Amino acid sequence: MGKESFVKKSLDNDEKIIAIARITRWKFLDEIILAFVFACIVVTTLVLLHNNVATIVVAAVLFVIWDFKSAKDVIFLNMTILSVTTRKIVYRTGFIKTHAVDIPLRNVDNVQVTYTVIGKFLNFGKLRIESRSEPIEINWVYNPTRFKNLIDRAAQGYVTQRKII
Repeated sequence: MGKESFVKKSLDNDEKIIAIARITRWKFLDEIILAFVFACIVVTTLVLLHNNVATIVVAAVLFVIWDFKSAKDVIFLNMTILSVTTRKIVYRTGFIKTHAVDIPLRNVDNVQVTYTVIGKFLNFGKLRIESRSEPIEINWVYNPTRFKNLIDRAAQGYVTQRKII
């Protein structure tokens, strides 16, 4: 079941999906760097200790740490949904413990985009949607300025077509 089908289940009869935010794959950059560091440590340990039992234990522990970190990010990537419809913003995150928020567009007070230096260069950032009920903050959004503009235009009633970004 995809992200779009979850959003479709929460729509009214005359409501349409305008956009679904995409989480960037650059989120996995730290896992790649961590895997490289762990591989360097394991190879160095193998060379220094010559296939000792301690080497195998160290390698196994490092692999388990990297595996849990990667699994957490894969779950975040696949289980986080942020979309804009003609009437509301739909947000859901989590696998076992889920957090879901629907914000009517008329209740959106402010939408902020924050970039890091690397995020500005690679076109990803943090999107913060402030409302009367509860703010939504989501990191690693691909092209967050475009998504912010779609939210603003949808709140003003200008967008009725469906775009997935």
